[in-house]
Amino acid sequence: MDFFGVGPIEILMVGFVSFLILGPARMVEVARTLGKFIQEIRQTTSDLANVITLEEESPSPKNVNDNIAIGESNSVQEGDSEK
Repeated sequence: MDFFGVGPIEILMVGFVSFLILGPARMVEVARTLGKFIQEIRQTTSDLANVITLEEESPSPKNVNDNIAIGESNSVQEGDSEK
């Protein structure tokens, strides 16, 4: 099973080398920081997807302008009929 073209042996080697370079205490700290970073990225992408979805569901400005123009023409006609 490859993960981004990297197999399980390569992942273990990277982990082992990281453990040798950083040491056990620093390795835990780096893993925790990396986990928080990944969580923030996921939250940001989720928020972005929600914003895009909301913008797609809202009426386009062209439709809003058309509705405003229709409302203005109705109010002008109502004003004329009152005279």
